[in-house]
Amino acid sequence: RVGLLLVDDDKVRYEQENPKLPGCHAHKLYASYLRARTIREARALGARSIDFQYDFNWGYLRVVCLATQPAKWDLEVVDDTWSKGPEQAGRAAGAVRVRVAELIDSQPGLD
Repeated sequence: RVGLLLVDDDKVRYEQENPKLPGCHAHKLYASYLRARTIREARALGARSIDFQYDFNWGYLRVVCLATQPAKWDLEVVDDTWSKGPEQAGRAAGAVRVRVAELIDSQPGLD
């Protein structure tokens, strides 16, 4: 359904009841990373790229917050009426950087 481009600091939440078939390798692997709160933690606990994609597509992995630093974005939205805060330094007035190319509303893993 989607080719996921997640970065290490993206915050995630996994389904806490292991949905994988008991006794199989996937079940054991999922059990090792289901408590991870970021992509970095999940990788360190054994999650692979294919696991992120599969778990996201089936709704077992939910993206809670997309990291914005380091800034890699798909588009920049500008609204001149929006006030510029300190975190916006160096950007056009009212600019907000957005990562959207890989994520769409109909995906079960997007909160």
